[in-house]
Amino acid sequence: MKIENGSEQAVLGRCLAEPGDIAELLRLLEPHMFAQPGNGSLAALMRSMDAEAIPVDASTVLSRVMQREELVRMLGDQPGPYLNQLQFLAAAHTLEAARWHAGLVRTAYAESMLAERLSGAGESLAAGRTDVPGAVLAAAQALDEAEELAAGVGGARVRTATDLLATDPPIDWLIPGLLARRERVMLTGGEGLGKSELLVMLGVCAAAGVQPWTGEQHEPLRVLHLDLENDRDQLRRRYRRIITAMERNAELDRDRLMVETMEAGIDLTRSDDIVRLHRLLAAAAPHILIIGPLYKMHRANINDEQAARGLVHTLDEVRVRHDVAILTEAHPGLSQGDDGARAMRPRGSSLFLGWPNVGFGLRKNADAGNEFPPRQLDLVPWRGNREARDWPDGLLRARSSREWPALPFLPYWAPGNSPSDRAEREQVERDVEAARRAFGGGS
Repeated sequence: MKIENGSEQAVLGRCLAEPGDIAELLRLLEPHMFAQPGNGSLAALMRSMDAEAIPVDASTVLSRVMQREELVRMLGDQPGPYLNQLQFLAAAHTLEAARWHAGLVRTAYAESMLAERLSGAGESLAAGRTDVPGAVLAAAQALDEAEELAAGVGGARVRTATDLLATDPPIDWLIPGLLARRERVMLTGGEGLGKSELLVMLGVCAAAGVQPWTGEQHEPLRVLHLDLENDRDQLRRRYRRIITAMERNAELDRDRLMVETMEAGIDLTRSDDIVRLHRLLAAAAPHILIIGPLYKMHRANINDEQAARGLVHTLDEVRVRHDVAILTEAHPGLSQGDDGARAMRPRGSSLFLGWPNVGFGLRKNADAGNEFPPRQLDLVPWRGNREARDWPDGLLRARSSREWPALPFLPYWAPGNSPSDRAEREQVERDVEAARRAFGGGS
């Protein structure tokens, strides 16, 4: 495993920006485990300053660095800009992401150490400097040490149910009630029904800080859209129409929307394309990544489970490393469901069925008639949601700019199923439960 300097920088940057995390991040990450000696020396310096209760920030660390000529040389004779760069990078990393990067650094060191030890044992055996049992013992010891390093054995502790229930943090919403941080949403649907247009609309709404179904305001988000199917001219027309509609009703900082196209697709089972995606995300620092369609994310057989595993592993790695929610689209298969209509589950490996948190299919409503594209579309769930989310039962195509929010799709709910109806129903249930408790649990 070849570790990028970026993971070491992510850990150090988080320590500079949030000194309270130093003890945790550097507790099991010894200075010699950093591939870059300068980064290792910097980690040792920050750890010693933290232990002595000396404030840690770019300024205080720089003053200590300048007192050490060797460390100045290690950091390229310009430690000031380097420390500022580390602190700047920290803005894109949560503590959870920094933990993940620290694990990468530790695992890379374990692999490097193991390769060196095994190579040395092999050379000694070939040169006759040791016997077979001695070589086997040396190899076993190296394997044990590498396993402990990679697993973080030493300060690790198994967490109990008491730990789990000690706190009850709120859901980390990006769009309240609809989309949580690092969530995965997959949208399927027949050809030409508007999957891609719906994803663009959701991206524009998120960047404007507008809940797409209610028009309620939330914190504007940064959105990166990586389209693997359409060219820039097609996207330009689509975005211009939807952005113009949004700007009639709400403020939109267009720089919050970043749009890239790769018509040839991307192969997220190949290391070079994976690095390419990570670099895009590092530059954009989005809250939401819109990417798709699914079949253009790798070049293997769409039914190949091994390729599917590699793909979802990479996407999950992206979610954690860059702290983003992922919205994607996929084509459904041609089979029919129990109701005789086209099944909406994604085409390809069954692995895709369980991967997303939310999975919906766009399907023409039974009463929509022969109009195409149809005015009325149902949102058909093809997997049970892991937690309740405020997605509508279906969508109506907007026919007039006078319809709020003057966007391509308007939501509709089945009677009694709108967010407000559900809230009222849940409140009644809470009142009934409170009354039961007041009367000793009687009904």
